[in-house]
Amino acid sequence: MSVELLLMRRVCKMYNNDRYILGILHLFAVAQCAGMAISAWMVVPGLSPSPTCVMIESHPGQIYLG
Repeated sequence: MSVELLLMRRVCKMYNNDRYILGILHLFAVAQCAGMAISAWMVVPGLSPSPTCVMIESHPGQIYLG
């Protein structure tokens, strides 16, 4: 996320700190964070460890998290 923030800052400087560009970039960043949070919320409750604490089977949607 820190790399993305640095890139967002550079893009804003390229466009002379235009508020419209800054708003769009922040909208994309918030949408990405929301998407990651929703994906994690859907995947994590579906994980169940075995008695030996080894994951036997993962949630089918886990492949999309990462």
